[in-house]
Amino acid sequence: MKPGADDAVVVGAVVANLRELLLERGQWRDLRRVADDAMGSKLSELDEVHGTQWVRLDHYAALLDALGSIYPDDRIHELGVSWLERALERGFLANMIRSWLRSFAHTPDNVTLLVPHLWVVVYRNAGRMSVAGRGDGFLRMRVEPAPEVLVSCAAWHRLLEGVGDALFAIAEVDSAVQIGPAPARKDAVDFLVLAG
Repeated sequence: MKPGADDAVVVGAVVANLRELLLERGQWRDLRRVADDAMGSKLSELDEVHGTQWVRLDHYAALLDALGSIYPDDRIHELGVSWLERALERGFLANMIRSWLRSFAHTPDNVTLLVPHLWVVVYRNAGRMSVAGRGDGFLRMRVEPAPEVLVSCAAWHRLLEGVGDALFAIAEVDSAVQIGPAPARKDAVDFLVLAG
């Protein structure tokens, strides 16, 4: 199903990269079947999506919810790490990330400030990311207004924590990422970066 102009979407390369990893691990078909059952429809477009196509965010979230029903949090986190490593080998995000890391000092702030730029490239109609606070040893990024499927999808949070932790490891910055619903908000997600 082709998304409409106002639908929250994720770029197909993100889904294709995840699909490749799960195919290699022999889990794609089972995962898709669980996601199909949860959605009450067939998500066959996820089998062939690629490049700069757009995928409906609710379909991607169904896939990630299914992932959360099969994998424990630590395996989802590890999948996020593997996802970023693969994305840096090829794909349209590779040049952007590598260029940023070469151009700026490797500090938590500089690495984290890349993320809002990535957000705009990867997501449409899924809220804006901005700095929501900073203090001694932490930086809080917030996506708002975030679609409910992103706020409530714990597997999506764990996957992106793995991506974030891998980004900091590649930049040789001692930081960790925690992602979850913003306190007392139903329409925002917080990305908390904690310096080593």
